[in-house]
Amino acid sequence: MATRPVKDLKSRLLAFIEREREETWSQVRRLYALSPEKRVEEGECIVGLRLVEEAEDEAVFRVEENLSRFRSGDPLYLGDGNNITSGIKCVFSDYDPVEKLVRVSFAWSVSAAAENLDKRKEYVLDRRIIDNFSQRSRAVEEVFGRGRFANAGRVIGLEAKPRRVAEERRARSLVRGLELNPSQEEAFVHGYCSSPALIQGPPGTGKTWLLAALAGTLMEKEGRRVLVCCFTHRAINNALNKIVALGYSNVFKVSSPYHVDDLDERILWAQGWRLLPLEGDGFIVGATPYGAFRMAGEVPFDVVIFDEAGQLTLDLALMGMCCADRWVFIGDHMQLAPVLVAEHADELVRRSAFEHLFQGYPSVMLEITYRMNEDLCRFPSECFYGGRLRPSEKARVRKLPQGKGTAFSDILDPHTPSVFVEVNHRGMTMRSPEEAKLVAHLVNELVTGYGIPPVEIAVVTPFRAQAAEIRVQLARLATRKKTRMGGGLVVDTVERIQGQEREVVLISFACSDTRFLRNKLDFFFKPNRLNVSITRARVKRILVGSRHLLGIRPRDEAAKAMVEVLRRLYRQTPRLDYTERIKELQ
Repeated sequence: MATRPVKDLKSRLLAFIEREREETWSQVRRLYALSPEKRVEEGECIVGLRLVEEAEDEAVFRVEENLSRFRSGDPLYLGDGNNITSGIKCVFSDYDPVEKLVRVSFAWSVSAAAENLDKRKEYVLDRRIIDNFSQRSRAVEEVFGRGRFANAGRVIGLEAKPRRVAEERRARSLVRGLELNPSQEEAFVHGYCSSPALIQGPPGTGKTWLLAALAGTLMEKEGRRVLVCCFTHRAINNALNKIVALGYSNVFKVSSPYHVDDLDERILWAQGWRLLPLEGDGFIVGATPYGAFRMAGEVPFDVVIFDEAGQLTLDLALMGMCCADRWVFIGDHMQLAPVLVAEHADELVRRSAFEHLFQGYPSVMLEITYRMNEDLCRFPSECFYGGRLRPSEKARVRKLPQGKGTAFSDILDPHTPSVFVEVNHRGMTMRSPEEAKLVAHLVNELVTGYGIPPVEIAVVTPFRAQAAEIRVQLARLATRKKTRMGGGLVVDTVERIQGQEREVVLISFACSDTRFLRNKLDFFFKPNRLNVSITRARVKRILVGSRHLLGIRPRDEAAKAMVEVLRRLYRQTPRLDYTERIKELQ
């Protein structure tokens, strides 16, 4: 695989980090200058919080509406909404949309200030930024300082040749004892024997299962010290939970207490690695790139396995690579890319670590999806994976059960796994009440008429405003029809649904204003985002939108290609027109 080494990589990465730093703080200054109402519109603020109860290290507030992007573990300020940075430092814990309760946690150092909260006052929550950019720059400086981490720089620079680090015969003898399909076996052998090893895991192909088998085998059979490094704590927890589910022990995590709620109780965690019993041979530790870099040169890891490497920037990957000189990258550059704050002319720094290394080193793709049935798999396989992705025998024949009711029987027909429901409005930007109303009725019918538990349904939309509108419509309909939705129903943006799957997924496009879309082309029509949206469902995928959104005519060839992907999906999907029928819904 002939690829030229990257020139001036150190300076390009440092310039990238500095540009991200500058734009981050520029956006923070602009955000803090806005009124609380405007910050709410940006999804970076919650207003009107009334204290319900408080304990030593947490407080619960009632709020009429939460349109924020805050998620568990996000650092915030709690205050009056005016002098933002003088507010009490806290961390977002969770939000109950049914009871309309927001819970935040306090560090011990500010718990005394939190004791003075007043139930008569209204409070405001605002985003608090943690500046990790200096740590990222230091990692780049150390890697390219030609010291102990220099080999990581040569690999990222595409200068180093792939190395053979184990005998293939040994790997194949070990893989026989694992329940893996043929492409997973090849990926296991590749990850066991090569460095750097790239394993592409399309949706539902069991990449977490493979990661767990590989990490567990390296630890148990070879006595290796394995670091599992992921960008998100959710991904770390998923990987570590799978490892212990396969029966492996000696599994640890470096984490704050805000990111362990869904961590298996058999996994010992601590905020600092020095508090963990990392002694001798044979253990597995999970950490983010920041946590990993703190262990670099201190904990003698033998191998680093990166999960969701398609979401790691090059500098973040280097932070984890500093911990060992053997690396496995598991990811998919056809799904969501790294989230960047600034615009960057340099294409190199916009790529994920996985996409970048994919150009220079051998890779193996997992080819069997255990999620999508045959119809749902067809389009993403042909469009994104060269026709190589196919469903397992069990997944191939899955169907939505036959419903008892007659409402929406054409949309919910089990024999039509994918359907595009047209609600042909015009001029809508980030919110469509018509679509929201139809989606709410479909969710209600799936629960009451088809027996699908709410936890097995997800609603995906590009815009937070549309997600909020759908939640309002769902609440109204559930109250009127006395439907018990319970917990577990996901209504969120595509960024929050990657890595998850459900029996049924509804996608509400919301927008029909082509002028508005011209400024949102890279956001709205990004093929990677579409790929994630349409590959979450096991048996039924319902696309709801206006055909007028496809009326956009970009001049740029790259933009035309992006729009054409959605047009192609529209053409290949059975369609139903509900523009008039939606008017009959209450």
